[in-house]
Amino acid sequence: MKLLGYALVASLLAATAAPALAGGGMKHSRAAEWFKSMDTDGDGQISQAEFDAGKPDRFSKFDLDADGKVTLEEMKQAREQLREQRMKRHFEALDADGDGAVSEDEMRARHNERFARLDADKDGFVSADELKQARHHRRDGATGDAPPME
Repeated sequence: MKLLGYALVASLLAATAAPALAGGGMKHSRAAEWFKSMDTDGDGQISQAEFDAGKPDRFSKFDLDADGKVTLEEMKQAREQLREQRMKRHFEALDADGDGAVSEDEMRARHNERFARLDADKDGFVSADELKQARHHRRDGATGDAPPME
């Protein structure tokens, strides 16, 4: 019964969680996107120079009036823009047929995909260990399918 409870919690979180693009691992995560953008020479590592070069770009996302400073209001506005972008990506991932609306079938399909990813050994059940593993992957920048463990 506990497993069913975890699965239900996982599915509810999956339906309302921060955007997670289709696929598993770091391949499609925000962390992977950030890493790819920072690894400008494509060698699979971020050097100090690459890391330093990425700082102005991140700063400019918050310095909306380009005056070289970030005010609290600019930070609030920039955060809201980032939230909107994440929401849009999440919605687009759910809207499998691209018709601008998420149907119950699309939501159910996404729910089933998430359960399949949580069920690492493919036995039809999600164990506490599988949830812990998914949570670990989420912490490392993966898709974020697992609910918090207590």
